[in-house]
Amino acid sequence: MFKSRLEGFIAKRTVVYLAITVIAAMFFKDRWYIACGLSAGAFFSAAKFAGYAWGYRRLTEETSGNKVNFKAVVRNIIIFVVSQLITITLLFEFYFYNVWLFGGFVAGLMAAPAILVVNSVTEVLGITKNNFFL
Repeated sequence: MFKSRLEGFIAKRTVVYLAITVIAAMFFKDRWYIACGLSAGAFFSAAKFAGYAWGYRRLTEETSGNKVNFKAVVRNIIIFVVSQLITITLLFEFYFYNVWLFGGFVAGLMAAPAILVVNSVTEVLGITKNNFFL
């Protein structure tokens, strides 16, 4: 299902992050807006991470030595720009619909980066030994 151990790791931790944050959101007034925003944000964050991982994997497979495949580079730039445009559009839509939905979406968007940061810190401190070499 996943191409690498890191993608599986991120997917599992994203589900755990989502579960914890949805449970925490149940203490707020507009809990269902927050839960929907968290779900959408976490899904979109995982999809962006998977898209970037796919693009970088293709980039490293298609380039060898000093030969640079400009088609692969342009493809990665297009993937990045389109994902950023979609993110900005969704942020504006959620903000104008409901602030709680916007807050949940932003928290969900931070799922993959937060997981990577926590994993990197625990690797450096020697707490875990995942050997992803981030």
